[in-house]
Amino acid sequence: MHDPNVAIELETTTVAVGDEVKGHVSASADTKSGSDTPTSVELLWRTGGECESEEKIVASQDVLPDESGRAAFRLQVPAAGPMTYAGRTLSITWCVRMSAEQPVEKPLTVVAAVKTSQSH
Repeated sequence: MHDPNVAIELETTTVAVGDEVKGHVSASADTKSGSDTPTSVELLWRTGGECESEEKIVASQDVLPDESGRAAFRLQVPAAGPMTYAGRTLSITWCVRMSAEQPVEKPLTVVAAVKTSQSH
């Protein structure tokens, strides 16, 4: 069940491996994640499909919401990935999760880094 008093806002929902995920979390003062309590924000990936499921937290940050109940976060996607993948035998999904009485998650897509050639 989603807690309507808790939210995650991402600057973008698609990032490349090695990039940062940036955004804000917000919690109303009447939740346990109110403005006087630190909140944990985690970046994680999960496997699914016909394989055994696994979950791995790759980055986390404790944030303290301001008077309005908002807090900014920055989490680093590992350069080694993995990238988001949707297969029948194996799928890899990413999300940002905020701890709350009922944790809130926001899906994220991780893609390959785009290499550009620079000419002088």
